[in-house]
Amino acid sequence: MSGKVVLKKKRRTLIAPEISETLVTCPGGAEYALADELRVLGTTDPTTEGAAVRAQITPSDVPRLNREVRTGSRVLIPLARFQAKTFDEVYRGAAAVPWDTMLTPEHTFMITANSQSEALRDHRFLAMRVKDAIVDRQRKYGNGRRSSVDKTEPHLIVNVFAADTTVEIAIDSTGVPLHQRGYRVEAGDAPLRETVAAMMVLESGYRPGDTRQFLDPFCGSGTLVIEAALLYARRGPGTLGRTFAWQRWPWTTGEDRSADATETRGASGRTATSRVGTDAHQVVAGGPPLIGTDNDPRVIQIARRNAERAGVADLVRFEVAEVGQSLRHWTSKGSGVIVTNPPYGVRLQPEGLSSLYSDLGEVLREYAAGWEVTIIAADSRLVRHTGLRPAEHHTVFNGALACQVNRYRVYRRDTPRSGKE
Repeated sequence: MSGKVVLKKKRRTLIAPEISETLVTCPGGAEYALADELRVLGTTDPTTEGAAVRAQITPSDVPRLNREVRTGSRVLIPLARFQAKTFDEVYRGAAAVPWDTMLTPEHTFMITANSQSEALRDHRFLAMRVKDAIVDRQRKYGNGRRSSVDKTEPHLIVNVFAADTTVEIAIDSTGVPLHQRGYRVEAGDAPLRETVAAMMVLESGYRPGDTRQFLDPFCGSGTLVIEAALLYARRGPGTLGRTFAWQRWPWTTGEDRSADATETRGASGRTATSRVGTDAHQVVAGGPPLIGTDNDPRVIQIARRNAERAGVADLVRFEVAEVGQSLRHWTSKGSGVIVTNPPYGVRLQPEGLSSLYSDLGEVLREYAAGWEVTIIAADSRLVRHTGLRPAEHHTVFNGALACQVNRYRVYRRDTPRSGKE
């Protein structure tokens, strides 16, 4: 017999990349709150960067961080970091990553790119060169076959970031950003991102199982109160029944996916929530510890429905009330924490804002002496109308909007004190 001998390249075994580090992104200004969170969650050496925190982790930390981090947006796993001044150098750096061991031609991928580099400022071309590197490497080791791009539900999301001459390539373990918890199907005007709300709650000093009252007198669609309730109940915001990008990774086994799904469903089930809620009512007799009020009946209805979707309806109470009425009633029941996002021009005309903030300062001094107060405002000039001096303040980005977070310890006007109010 005679014939041609066809030599086929041996298909490489699918291998998970080494996972020893994470880069968790966050709203600008929330880096230190996120670093504290990651430290509490057991990561090693969290260090802050611009709108991100880098930390040492193990592979088992990936699902846990996605479920439990409150102030982070995405949990990225860095694969390569290199210097590049041209797009050809980007191609060569990306081609050195063993994509052929992470993706078979049957698996799909997509690329997101961001550039803060003058030399590499075209983020679309940056993404294209990395895409070329991935598929060329696959063709080289996969008998000429390559993966397809899927922008809906890819098996692998590749993140590329260029700053000056440094390029970092990572894979996204999150997918839909973590601030999209899933409970806020409806939102009021000028909604506060869930990650920013969680940061404010944590920075206010409120903690899991806290027996103090928590009050938001401008609650809108309830985001601050709901985030506080999730913290109170020790429930990670990622346990609300959502899926993550890491569950579609080609090397993630079906057993790993189903185990995590079981844990997620159990954490967000009504049985677990009801048990936590019952304990909470036993801790604070006479009513729930977490209260949201607003003078708009429409948004109060939205807040109640959002709390139902978040599984914390039995922990919170939403009522229609003016600010003065709300503070007078709830502060009479003991000390606590006020965290709020007053209007800044969406639900109220600008000419009415100065008097609103002035009135807010008056009612806080009259009724909330001794309370810890945290206020976020898009205009630092507005909070000055309260007449209160913040003990701490810093800037955080709510989406693209730069806001100032101010923390106060409130005293009455006639109370002698030293230091800042």
